Amino acid sequence: MHSATQSPESEANAQGLKIIGFSPCAGWYWIANGGRTALPLAGWATTSNGDVFGMVSRGANDNGVPHLSPPPSGATGGRYVQEQQLPEAARQELKRPSI
Repeated sequence: MHSATQSPESEANAQGLKIIGFSPCAGWYWIANGGRTALPLAGWATTSNGDVFGMVSRGANDNGVPHLSPPPSGATGGRYVQEQQLPEAARQELKRPSI
């Protein structure tokens, strides 16, 4: 189990673990802050000790290569849900065009 103050990635790094597998996924989201934060998952990462956690897009580097990371660690009450389980407020926010 991951602590509330440390992301799965930083916890894994502190223990010397490495991501050894990645499985793309569709229709999964990470939600937090009472459903006001919703991030689509790009896939599931597996660490060398068998932990699995979702990876979200964090934009791209200067060369245009996408950067994936675990969801933010500072959010309150984060959890993974399937698309049909998203709160209505999160669904509406995801439909808004981004600038």
